[in-house]
Amino acid sequence: MGFMSRQNSFVTLIEKSKDGLLSNFWLLNSFGWLVYAIIFLPFAITFYGSDSTKVILALFNIFFGFIVTSVLRYIYKNIKIHHRSFINTVVSIFIISFLATMIWYRLDDLMRILFVGWEKGFKNDSFISMIYEVIWATPILLVWSILYFSANIFNELIIQKETSERANALAKDAQLEMLRYQLNPHFIFNTLSSLRALVQKDQSKAKDMITKLSEFLRYSLVDNSSNEVPLSSEIEVIKSYLDIEKVRFGDDLEVKFDIENLAEDYPVPSFLLNPLLDNAIKYGYNSNTSKLYIEINAKVTTDKSLNINVINNGGLRKDIRNDKDGTKTGLNNVKKRLQFIYPNSSTFSLIEKDGFVIATIIIKKQINQNAKTD
Repeated sequence: MGFMSRQNSFVTLIEKSKDGLLSNFWLLNSFGWLVYAIIFLPFAITFYGSDSTKVILALFNIFFGFIVTSVLRYIYKNIKIHHRSFINTVVSIFIISFLATMIWYRLDDLMRILFVGWEKGFKNDSFISMIYEVIWATPILLVWSILYFSANIFNELIIQKETSERANALAKDAQLEMLRYQLNPHFIFNTLSSLRALVQKDQSKAKDMITKLSEFLRYSLVDNSSNEVPLSSEIEVIKSYLDIEKVRFGDDLEVKFDIENLAEDYPVPSFLLNPLLDNAIKYGYNSNTSKLYIEINAKVTTDKSLNINVINNGGLRKDIRNDKDGTKTGLNNVKKRLQFIYPNSSTFSLIEKDGFVIATIIIKKQINQNAKTD
């Protein structure tokens, strides 16, 4: 399954989880009040005897309890009090439960008025009824609220776990795509072809090229658990990569580096820039009749962000993002890795200006950066 397909299925999974929470609430709330009815009705029958009116009123009491808790769920869901401080949450739950109890038993009073009249239904025992409902019913709604929030928090933990697992799966997909790109078969094929030619013409140069290739492959295959390296390490492997390419292109390829000292120790994702350089060589060379010029510069800005530019002369093809030979894969690889490693704190852009194509990466200051970038 491709990266975008996994991403879409991830969104669908979360949406289904939310729908499941809605369905589970009505099922659990109905089951809870059924259990309450099974426990409460025998006491009501024992207390009221064969008075069917009182038993019917007890059933209405249970029904109104179900309605009130359904409204409570709507209130809790919208004000999100469990995201507040613990004390604030406890106090809010108690106050809301107390007020909900008043409403619950006022509805119960209305039903009694309809069945037995005003005098018997409300006036004569309004104070006693209020004391009763506070002592008896408020703890019921408090227990209901505790169970509701417990279930809600449990479901949130499940969703967070699913989110984390899916995010890890997406990250692994991105890493696999990165590895596939690192071991670009076209690059390997071209390098081996150049080596074959050099072995017969210039063995010393061929040995040097093999050394550069081994350094490049060792860097690309290294298991870097943090997925970050100092920019200076990235630049070294880029130089090995470009030295190999210069063997192919000779004087038709000119490279310039302009890396500030402060930027050298700045952490970046390993093998981040190679797709940009590969595109710069491939499309820059094809769009130029003269020498291909590539410049890589990096600096730390005043806000402690790292600004990296990969520049080549030539033009930006209009269909570059739809190219099936690798450009789309390379650009998406860069964007996805930046998104995973620096969510909401990195940007990538590709523009054409004054006869040059400029790929720009900006990485904002991270908390764990070393002292040199503080």
